[in-house]
Parts: sequence; C-alpha cells; structure tokens
Amino acid sequence: MNRRNFMVSMGAAALPVARFVRCVRFAPAIAVPLRIALYDRAQPQGDALARYAAHAGIASLALQDDIGALWHAQMAGRVRAPAIALCALRASDRFVIERLATRRGITVIDIKNIRDPN
Repeated sequence: MNRRNFMVSMGAAALPVARFVRCVRFAPAIAVPLRIALYDRAQPQGDALARYAAHAGIASLALQDDIGALWHAQMAGRVRAPAIALCALRASDRFVIERLATRRGITVIDIKNIRDPN
C-alpha cells in the first residue's frame, strides 16, 4: 500500500471518531476513576509502586502497621467510588483491603498480577 492510499484509508477510518467526539464534546463529563497506590515497603514491589505513583502523580499511602487502621484512618473518609487502588501488599493485607474497598465500589488491583508487556 502506498502512502496516499494509506492516508486516504486512515482519513475514512477517522471520520466516525470525529463525529463521536463532536457529539460528546457537549455531553456531561464522564467520571474518571481516582487512582491511589497502597504499598508495603517490605514487599519487593512496594518501592517500585511508590516510585511509579510519585512519577505519575498518583496519591499513595504506605502501610505502617495494620491495613484496617490504614483503611479507617486514611482511606474510608477520603476515597469515593469510582476509584482504583493499585497495591503492593502481602496477600493477607490485600485480602482485607479488597473486602473493605469493594463494598464502597473501589476496585483493588494487585500489581503482582500485571504482566510487563516488554
């Protein structure tokens, strides 16, 4: 395929997208989930998640002692659905935070389950 045919075909493919954007421009804003990082420095991925959160501008909370105390003291009153909590925690702490967070509509994602595409 030569460059001209490629550009014409891409322009035709972009036309429905342009119409959609024009229609959505005046629609009410879509709620974007708040992201928060929960990490335990004792975990191998904890420091990596803390660095990523700082680089990406994501609010982060380090686990000090007890995951229940972290939830009730820092998260329960501040984080509202829709939200995504990225976590690098021990399995037991992740289990507890999942149970507390899902009741409020917060999705918990363990970064150990995310595969690096590279």
